[in-house]
Amino acid sequence: YMDTMRQIPVGVVMLNHCQQVVSSNEAAYELCKNMFPHKLQPVAHAVRTALSRLPAQRVSTTSYLETVAGQIYFKIVPFIVPGPHGQLENHYAVYLTPHTPQSSPLHTASAGQYNLTEREMEVVDLVIAGLNNKEIAEKLFISSHTVKTHMENIFKKLGVDRRAAIIHKFDH
Repeated sequence: YMDTMRQIPVGVVMLNHCQQVVSSNEAAYELCKNMFPHKLQPVAHAVRTALSRLPAQRVSTTSYLETVAGQIYFKIVPFIVPGPHGQLENHYAVYLTPHTPQSSPLHTASAGQYNLTEREMEVVDLVIAGLNNKEIAEKLFISSHTVKTHMENIFKKLGVDRRAAIIHKFDH
C-alpha cells in the first residue's frame, strides 16, 4: 500500500483558518516548485494563486472546491476543528495533482476513431514525443506497470505491435 502511495505524487497542503500554509508534503513542494521556480515559498504562492481563482464566499463552504492553476489541479476540502477558545474554525486540506490540458480536436477525433481513452491518448502523445515507458510513467505520475498496461491496450486497439507503428498511425 505504501509503495502505491509513493508512486502517486499527490501533494497535500494543510491550511489554518486564515488560509495560511501550516504544513505540506514533498510532492506538493515539487509540483509548486516546478510551477513557480523563482518563488521562495512556492507552495504558499501556488495555494494563494488557486484560492484567488475562487469566489471568496465559496472558500468556506462545507463541500470541496476544485480549480486549476498552471499545470496543477487543486482540490480544497474544508474541515472543522476546535479553536483555542472552544470556537469552531474552518481549516483546509488542499490536494494537488498534475493537470494535463484537454486534447486537441485532432486528438479527440483520433481517439474516437481508435476508441482510445483520454489517458491512452496522453500515452500516445508521449510515445510520439519519443519517451520510453519509465519516462512516460514519470511524466504522467503513474507506475511503469500502468504504462505497460496502457501500451498493451493501445497496441490492441490500433492493431499494431511496435511503437513505431503507433507513430505512423498518428503521423498526419
